[in-house]
Amino acid sequence: MIALKTLIETLTKFTLITHAITGEAFFGAAQNCFSLMKRHFVGAVVTDQVGSSVLRLGAYVDLF
Repeated sequence: MIALKTLIETLTKFTLITHAITGEAFFGAAQNCFSLMKRHFVGAVVTDQVGSSVLRLGAYVDLF
């Protein structure tokens, strides 16, 4: 169940980014992101995880 939640969150993040950059309708952007993630799923997940880790690390370093 957690994997499904993570998949939906990741797809939504990339959909919002695509929607904001292209100005395409949300559901059209979701279709494009879904087809992109079917082709490059591992790369998309790695990008999402690395980005989150870098931001967390930056917030941690900023505390000191």
